[in-house]
Amino acid sequence: MFYLYKTLERVNIDPGDLKKPEFIQSLVKQLEKKYCNKVFDKGFAISIVECFHKSSIVMPREGNVQENVEISVLVFNPWKDEVLKGKIKKQTEEGIVVDMGFIEAFIPAALTTEGSFFDDEKEAWFWKYEDLDKCYYLEYQTDEEIKFSVHSTDFSKPKITSADTTEITEYDQNKVAEKEDEPTEIVTTKFRYTVIGSCQKEGLGMKSWWANS
Repeated sequence: MFYLYKTLERVNIDPGDLKKPEFIQSLVKQLEKKYCNKVFDKGFAISIVECFHKSSIVMPREGNVQENVEISVLVFNPWKDEVLKGKIKKQTEEGIVVDMGFIEAFIPAALTTEGSFFDDEKEAWFWKYEDLDKCYYLEYQTDEEIKFSVHSTDFSKPKITSADTTEITEYDQNKVAEKEDEPTEIVTTKFRYTVIGSCQKEGLGMKSWWANS
């Protein structure tokens, strides 16, 4: 579900930010702006965990310092059938929205527990569970914990643009490296990350349904 993605980055620091703590703040701020809460070709980036200094280059004429660093980014990218949990945020006829804290997942109506139905009056899903000669109606409760498996994930690769607005359609660090004067920026307005969940296996659904869950 989570892993560390390591990569090399170049960050331009203004001369006025070279003194500590402004230097560290400027460096971290630029890295967080580029990665945190963004989707890229490795998954959904959550935070910068580590940052190691490699080298520094003073840029001619401007006086800016280009810092070359190695960073570790905490990335969320679950695999198929992995079991996740969160709290139900919203329920509609289309399905169930689950809040996982840092991202939302969606359980479509077709992937709720087999035998489930939506009650329009209560605006909630119910699982019709039959045991021998008895029938139980178990409710999907909003604001309560739910367990589900990953049916699929979908995210679009972002475009990368340099300061001269030249667009690069694929995330190609070799191409980006040719733009040495300015750092690159991930454009985040035209893509999203989607986790599609399923409750169609035993033990999944509301935590309260299952003993020792």
